[in-house]
Amino acid sequence: MKICFASVHIKDSPQAMPLAAALLKAKLDSDEKLKDKIENYLSDFYLGIDPEEMAGSIARDQPDMVGFSIYLWNRHTIVEACQILKKLLPGVRLFAGGAEASALPQFLLDTSELEFVIKGEAENTLVDVIQNMVNEQPLPELPGLYRSGNANVNVPDAKVQENLDSIPSPFLTGVLKLENYKGVLWELSRGCIFKCTFCFEGLGIAGVRRFSVDRLRQELLLFEEKHVTQVWVLDPTFNQDRARAKEILRMIIEVSPRIHFTFEIRTEFLDEEMAELFSHVHCTLQSGLQSALP
Repeated sequence: MKICFASVHIKDSPQAMPLAAALLKAKLDSDEKLKDKIENYLSDFYLGIDPEEMAGSIARDQPDMVGFSIYLWNRHTIVEACQILKKLLPGVRLFAGGAEASALPQFLLDTSELEFVIKGEAENTLVDVIQNMVNEQPLPELPGLYRSGNANVNVPDAKVQENLDSIPSPFLTGVLKLENYKGVLWELSRGCIFKCTFCFEGLGIAGVRRFSVDRLRQELLLFEEKHVTQVWVLDPTFNQDRARAKEILRMIIEVSPRIHFTFEIRTEFLDEEMAELFSHVHCTLQSGLQSALP
């Protein structure tokens, strides 16, 4: 079975890295039951591409399945490309995940050619789905899985991955070839202790799960070895755990002092020691409006 993971980025920029798709590929590649039965690969596109051109490009490789990372800003392009793709490859099976899929899973199914949508973290759910498919079994009922043609009433949220290190690193496994990208999206954690109404990060998820510092150090050493110049840190409140933040900052100063990092922080968690550490890192700090007033 050949699976294409297609990502449509806003533009060709240092932030145009298909991290979500790469994490799914890395998880599938590591599954002992699947590794000899599937071939999966990444395809990158950019907003503004003609949906017909996009569909044609995907169809040339004759995939059996195509998965899309859907966000508000690329939904229309992907939905239209799916319609064309179904005409080019009538037997292809289409699915999606991402922020828009998590926000409006049923709406996406009702307005597109998608066969199923995964709401929330998709690594574990997708492995189960693909195992069923390679065994020629129907789509199972799983938490977070919305299926076309079903009422999908009261579908429980997908189970979160408690031990994030059990998801293989797309960097250390070589799924993402760093020399092919202008920058890196570096995920340090998932979840948030805050419940800001404008944000999905902590919605319906209790607590914060974090990748181990040992794993992050190995990734950081690789970034330095591959001469990465820019890293966007994916952690909605990097400095909420002060001790961990300081440990990571010291590690950055030691391992990769020349790389530019962009962090999201909250000002109420800053102290003098942390400010001093930040001053020795080549970085940009983004402090959200939620830090301005209670």
